[in-house]
Amino acid sequence: MRNTILGCTVVLGAMLLWWWHSHATAATAGAEQPLAQADAVAWERRWLTPLDPNVCTTDPQATTKHMLADAEGAFHVASGRVRLRVQPGSPRVQGEWVLEQVQAPWGWLHATLPPGLVLHRVTVGSASVAADVEHGHLAIALDVCAQQLCTVTLHFEVSPGAGSRIGTDGIWLRAADVLPRLGLDGDRLLRQPATRKAHGLSDFLTLPDYWASPAVAGVAPAAAWQWDVQIEGEPSPHGASGTTDGALDFAVAWMPVPQTDASATKPALPVLELAVPQHRSHSVAAELDALQACMARRMGGTARVERVAAWPVGSSDAGLAGYPQSQLSAATLWLPHELWPDAHGPDVPPDAQRHTARRTSMAQAIALRYMADTARLRQGRGVQWLAEGVPAALALACVAETEDPLAVQALLQRAAQQADAALQAQHDEVGAVAYAAFNGWVRQYAPLAALDSVRRLSADQINTLLHELRDGVRVQYALANALGVSRTTLALSMPLATDLRLQPDGSVTGDRWRWQQGQWSRVGTPRAAWPLAASARHGQTLYLDAWPGYERQPTDNLQTNRTQP
Repeated sequence: MRNTILGCTVVLGAMLLWWWHSHATAATAGAEQPLAQADAVAWERRWLTPLDPNVCTTDPQATTKHMLADAEGAFHVASGRVRLRVQPGSPRVQGEWVLEQVQAPWGWLHATLPPGLVLHRVTVGSASVAADVEHGHLAIALDVCAQQLCTVTLHFEVSPGAGSRIGTDGIWLRAADVLPRLGLDGDRLLRQPATRKAHGLSDFLTLPDYWASPAVAGVAPAAAWQWDVQIEGEPSPHGASGTTDGALDFAVAWMPVPQTDASATKPALPVLELAVPQHRSHSVAAELDALQACMARRMGGTARVERVAAWPVGSSDAGLAGYPQSQLSAATLWLPHELWPDAHGPDVPPDAQRHTARRTSMAQAIALRYMADTARLRQGRGVQWLAEGVPAALALACVAETEDPLAVQALLQRAAQQADAALQAQHDEVGAVAYAAFNGWVRQYAPLAALDSVRRLSADQINTLLHELRDGVRVQYALANALGVSRTTLALSMPLATDLRLQPDGSVTGDRWRWQQGQWSRVGTPRAAWPLAASARHGQTLYLDAWPGYERQPTDNLQTNRTQP
């Protein structure tokens, strides 16, 4: 009975907050384009069955602790192979993707297509099957895969988008730019209450089921994957072929050897082969060693990194505090070129900021890869806090162990400004964290809001959480087992913020807020503080509120070590 009530408490609580927020802000108009809105409405009506707001019950026989493997839209893949053919200078990539032992209980396999992809045909075994392509969404009719495992092959060509590049002077390809992303993408849903009402959609937001959703940190869920990228007339560069049993994700960089010197192998961008002894003394390699040791201590394990390579300028997404975000795929850590120690240019942060941002970015990429692959995470309801919040919070905690508190304070101040700006920019779409778009305000909010919760978790608790999710335990149950019901409810509900103010005598005061009706509403005062970063040399400690909200003004959180809150 406790588990059943727990599921209703966490999930229904977040749902009711979303419903209340929808009605409270229904008069606000947004900036969503009419055509995009119409596409989103048509997509939601066709592929999602509205959820009954009364779905929660306290009857133990009516709810389960585990997610249903055969829920609407669910799909499972055991293994697969990707083959891509690239011709330098040609704008198009030829592709074949074989998905093996596919199970689709509802008879459909869904995917989001990257811009520029043209699907030629889809086969099951040797027979062609119908594929519906509309508004960037692919739906493959797989009635045969509802009752038995089958092999599905996609034949396509694609002109990669802005994130990748193909030229005679070099090639940069990311899996996300050239492959369909399997699953029903809940980020496509309209979240602005007034817009939903105008289109006749329910105020009660229905997200795709967990097993129907895309993978976290990959274009396909964890399975036995192989890929092979062939560059015509050229030897294969590092990473052009590989395997993984995690989420499918890879990136390939290639540049031709200058004709004037056939033996030249110097890359245009920095690359560290970490197995080469002389590279172990490089400052980035030394930083990486320390960060992996910290992550192993805090998570009970860490992701494998064999190589560090530079991500071309402007190719990476914005991460914590707006700095370029690193990515770890196929044991290669792609570090944005702007964050390398010797980087120069208008987009390069000053040296002091770059050092802190680089270490945080690398640590976040390591934590995300470990968590995503260990738990086999999908973008289901509630995973926003795990995927967007916990890896970055762990990264901040590791960096704060050795970084000057002033540098950590500066990073938090910048990150808090980014979080404030994201919430204000999407104020009429902000609801419960459990219903937020992954690629939205939660990306800036969750890393800071998760800090207090993460510092309470032991490595054993984090590993238990990840393995429960891997075994199919519902997100709210697994989180509540680790954090407790009340803290889990706070984490997955409306955004929370705080402004901790330290007094000369060591006492604390300040304000706490909850986001309501498109703005902050005060809900109380901080009661206790905890140290995030400390320096015996400088006699300073950076404190945060012991509450699962984000600190909006870290500028007054630094205190000399004469008194302790």
